[in-house]
Amino acid sequence: MTLIDDLRSAFLTAGLTDEQLAALLDAGHELRFKSDVPLFREGAPADHLWILLDGQIELSRRTGNQTVVLMTMTTRGQWAGGLTAWADASVDTGYRATGRAATDGRAFLVPSADLGRLVGEWLPFGKHMIMGVYQTVRSIDATARQRDSLLKLGAVAAGLAHEINNPAAASIPRSKR
Repeated sequence: MTLIDDLRSAFLTAGLTDEQLAALLDAGHELRFKSDVPLFREGAPADHLWILLDGQIELSRRTGNQTVVLMTMTTRGQWAGGLTAWADASVDTGYRATGRAATDGRAFLVPSADLGRLVGEWLPFGKHMIMGVYQTVRSIDATARQRDSLLKLGAVAAGLAHEINNPAAASIPRSKR
């Protein structure tokens, strides 16, 4: 099976025309990977779209001091990354998870800049919609993080105010209260 046949049979790229597949092949490259190898890291610029061709890629994320497995990519055509295709250069577009090879396999990598260009050529309306959704999600995420920070700050301020308003309690060790 050739690389173009692999892409034709991947659900993400199955609907592309022969000309679009040829342009995608010109823009990207195949990467063979071995089991247990880190492929991309959470927070690093998501400068490539990873399209799974064979094998498995485990996606995990750091939460506090733990690493949590979010999912394992197992189906040809599943993808990760490519986020810099949808945002301007001033926006943090890091990978949202760390990708590690769970088995030996292959992926097709497309640089994000080429992904954005190709989608814009093939479907300008679709690119506009993706960019709008991506920016909206990023805005909602930033607002939620800001709200969480303010709630934590409020809890600290309330605790300090209580200690200031009750100096006798401040002088008693917590273990004896």
